[in-house]
Amino acid sequence: MKQTISCLVWKLSPVGLSFFVFLFFSLSVSSQAGSSATNVSWTDITDLSLEELTSIPVYAASKRLQTIDEAPSFVTVVTQDEIRKYGYRTLSDVLKSVPGFYISNDRNYDYVGTRGFSRPGDYNTRILFLLNGMRLNDCVFDSGYTDRTFPVDIDLIDRVEIIRGPASSLYGTSAFFGVVNVITRKPVKPNETQISVESGSFWSSKGSLSYGYLFDNGAALQLSGSLYRDPGQELYFKEYDSLQTNNGKSRKEADEELSGNIYLNFLYKELSLQAGYSSRTKHIPTGAWGTIFSDPETKTRDELSFFDMKVEHVFSKNLNAMIKASYLDYGYDGWWAYENQTPGGFRNSIINKDVAIGRWWIGEANLTTEALERNKITIGTEYRLNARQFQYNGDEGSGNAFLRDDRDSVVWAPYAEDEIRLHSTLLLNAGIRYDNYETFGGKASPRIALLYHPLPDTCIKAVYGSAFRAPNAYELYYGIQNKQKGNVNLKPEDIETYEFIIEQKLGSSLAATITGYRYKVDRLISQQIDPADGLIVFNNVNAATVDGMDLALKGKIVNNIDWKASYSLCEAVDDSDNTRLSNSPRHMIKTGLSAPLFSPKLTGSMEAQYMSDRETLSGNRAGGFTVVNATLLSRKLFGFELALSVYNLFDKKYGNPGGEEHIEDVIFQDGRTFRIKATYIF
Repeated sequence: MKQTISCLVWKLSPVGLSFFVFLFFSLSVSSQAGSSATNVSWTDITDLSLEELTSIPVYAASKRLQTIDEAPSFVTVVTQDEIRKYGYRTLSDVLKSVPGFYISNDRNYDYVGTRGFSRPGDYNTRILFLLNGMRLNDCVFDSGYTDRTFPVDIDLIDRVEIIRGPASSLYGTSAFFGVVNVITRKPVKPNETQISVESGSFWSSKGSLSYGYLFDNGAALQLSGSLYRDPGQELYFKEYDSLQTNNGKSRKEADEELSGNIYLNFLYKELSLQAGYSSRTKHIPTGAWGTIFSDPETKTRDELSFFDMKVEHVFSKNLNAMIKASYLDYGYDGWWAYENQTPGGFRNSIINKDVAIGRWWIGEANLTTEALERNKITIGTEYRLNARQFQYNGDEGSGNAFLRDDRDSVVWAPYAEDEIRLHSTLLLNAGIRYDNYETFGGKASPRIALLYHPLPDTCIKAVYGSAFRAPNAYELYYGIQNKQKGNVNLKPEDIETYEFIIEQKLGSSLAATITGYRYKVDRLISQQIDPADGLIVFNNVNAATVDGMDLALKGKIVNNIDWKASYSLCEAVDDSDNTRLSNSPRHMIKTGLSAPLFSPKLTGSMEAQYMSDRETLSGNRAGGFTVVNATLLSRKLFGFELALSVYNLFDKKYGNPGGEEHIEDVIFQDGRTFRIKATYIF
């Protein structure tokens, strides 16, 4: 019976889908008419004006709270309200909705691209990911995650700060193209419990529970946990279309995914603590790295546990200090099923085990002072002890290790930033950081920005920045027989950026941002095939230049109708031959509209995202596409908040360029899928 219902929902025609949507509308409206109270009470920002929404303070741009028009960069803030209204399921959904960002998926992980850059073999190393200001990128791959590997459930996010441009002047490596800071929500009632359940296509399911408590002395406690399971789906890969490989059809269980997380946040006066654990296991159907196609034994598991403590103290109105300490423990396990032929001619499979362990401590302290007139000075230092950077590879049961690399390292850096008010309408922001590495020595990263406010609602920014990305332990030392080799001679990537930004508000109805930029990247680290031995290796290849622009519009009009639109134009080329970089779209257009339907408590939202074609590693093209997503959100349905989302509404077939580890030139993505979600707060 369940299979019959699932098949019906999955194969809904547009007419059937419309009927299902109409039924949902009808239930919502009738429920609102017959109920006078609701138990759902998030921190509601839906009634804020556009001016108030664009004045939400941001932290990540300068390591202190400031308004967006004082931040020395192009900043986007995505709020909890947007996440709910547009049905975003992961941080990836949030990022691909904002100007200049895009996501590639290889049926294992999501990879973040921005302003024309998403390189093969780059595990999100060129963007720094923070959780309430705590660095998340690990010490082995230097990776940050935006899929369900991210350690906090999407329901717990209050807002996401997206800071574009280099920020190594404050953060060092990984803040190459930008910083993404996820800020969790705080309890808003003395005693509050939230339960959420959801189900979607292919019988995927998720449950989450959070509990918040406000103490009489002002302390706040937030506990949460979630579990997600996707049994997977049957997929078709034309590269394996033969009788020996089931005509290119993968088994459902070869695409299975399991994930879960727990999180604690405690706030009391000047003290904040956060701790958590997350785990995600994903089975890989693509035959990556030459494994047996569609073997469910091929899978990866990522685990992260962390503890972070921060104390902020205000000595006077002109002096405050911050000190923090973090410990993070990351583990990666990969099981890769290969065909093995025994001496007698029999064939079976052998599991190659891949392991990485990263354990690191971070200590940081800074002072911010306004003792000098017209100056706001921040001086700080960061010490990062990579206590263990371990990589292993070997066949299970053989006792032989192809790779066993165990090391540690230290990074120490002082930094300083000064915001100088030259005039009531003119700000100068200048900062620099010096990172000292045991592997290659020191690296200085400056940033300078001039911010001009000719009118109260107009801000003009001119920003110059220089940043670097240090080669990570995986790129330097990972090497296994017949597959990949390390390169201990890698040097850091360097980037110089020039950006001009105009931010304009038109009353309470429209906010517009237009920016033009140029990036000059030197010693770009890229994954290549060495023609001498056919092994994958990371090399510092020729320089690259990126020229582009972003136009972002956001509006809020009568009756709580919100809309947004953006256009991104980007030309990212290899300087050696003037060819476009692979997986680099030239054009992206994104639009979104959210409006009440029939009742103020029922909201309908629709989002369209267009991306132009991208070059694959083989020189072919992954075609351009437009994906439309729609969500209906009822905040008052029998005491619940109920959401229905349909993703890829028109069932568009599209794909992402594959990496060197895949024989697939283009890896196709999901067609039309749906999710139903119910939330109750008491």
